[in-house]
Amino acid sequence: MDTCLRFFSTYAFFGLLWTLLILCSGIIVIQYSFVSERGMSLNPYHSLKQRLGNRWQSHSDVASPVCPANSSVVLAKIHKTGGSTLGSIIARYGFERNLTFALPKSDGGKFGDTAFEPNMLLQQPDKNGFDFLITHVPFNKPEMKGVMNKNAKYVTIIREPISHFYSSVKYFQLQEHLGYPGNISSRAFNLTGFLSQIARCNHIICKVTYNGQMFDLGRFDNKTRTSERGLRDKLEQIKKDFDLVLIQRYFDESLILLKKLMCWKFRDLQYFSMKAKSHGYSPSDEHVKLIKKWNFEDYILFEFFNRTLWEKIARYGPSFNKDVEHLREMNAKTAERCDALDKSNFKGPGRLRTFCDNLRRDVYPFVQRLRSEVAKKHNLQLTVKNSSVF
Repeated sequence: MDTCLRFFSTYAFFGLLWTLLILCSGIIVIQYSFVSERGMSLNPYHSLKQRLGNRWQSHSDVASPVCPANSSVVLAKIHKTGGSTLGSIIARYGFERNLTFALPKSDGGKFGDTAFEPNMLLQQPDKNGFDFLITHVPFNKPEMKGVMNKNAKYVTIIREPISHFYSSVKYFQLQEHLGYPGNISSRAFNLTGFLSQIARCNHIICKVTYNGQMFDLGRFDNKTRTSERGLRDKLEQIKKDFDLVLIQRYFDESLILLKKLMCWKFRDLQYFSMKAKSHGYSPSDEHVKLIKKWNFEDYILFEFFNRTLWEKIARYGPSFNKDVEHLREMNAKTAERCDALDKSNFKGPGRLRTFCDNLRRDVYPFVQRLRSEVAKKHNLQLTVKNSSVF
């Protein structure tokens, strides 16, 4: 009798266990079906993740396994377009990861004023090529490709030509160097005469104000007039040459596109503005017309790539505006933390101190430090160039 009772008790236990397993399996199947048919999940984690959509991946600030970070960039750095701020972001990324840079032989923060050639380099690359090129030099993709990592992305940043003209004239003190009288911010200023004098000048800072953005992109010769067909061909070639053309006026928006292109984190794109000044010029309609005609190729360049920028933004997806806002919030919070660190008078080392110092470092100090390190490592002699613009 006892044996029978033990048998039936054991049978009842396993029967109950089997019933519970069947019930649990049914719940899982029902939940799976609910997710499949309704696009939702009963699990709060998955439900939240689905509601956030693209924002979940973006704001997690972690590169997706299907999107490995690209660690090689060529920046075609154009004078007075925001290239120093963009270059500082890119330089910091490479510097923090001990990646390799194409560096100029000469001092002065640039390779030169003629199209890039490998003989301008402080040191030739190894078989893998350099990871970064961020220094001023007229763009020459065929020669650059020969010294860069094969996976390098090519980017540049351009600016609305009216503000670019005034910023260049002011920054390079062009009036003073040319000895041209008058107040350029005045509506009575003889701009026609000033432009004529610039046209007779062959110095690089004069070229910067005369379709200078196309010049830095290696696409302008002030001795040759470009036909309408020729200009269209130039724009199409620039479009092929670059993976992304950023716009200075929409800097944060452009950075979000760069983030997607490179699969970088928000932290990698934080910045403090370099050399950013508002000159407050309010040119007359006549002056605007003259500058547009003077910088006609730059004006068409800007119109073309401003349009392509917004086409890329339209294809980005619904999280774009939130991603831009997230970057701006991170910048503001980091600025507060760095300011608070400065006010604390703490001078010792630390991760935050290093990060803040690197955020404030312009491209030129990055390049100078890297040149010194490479020269010391390989016993190279550094040449010093007069930094005067004339």
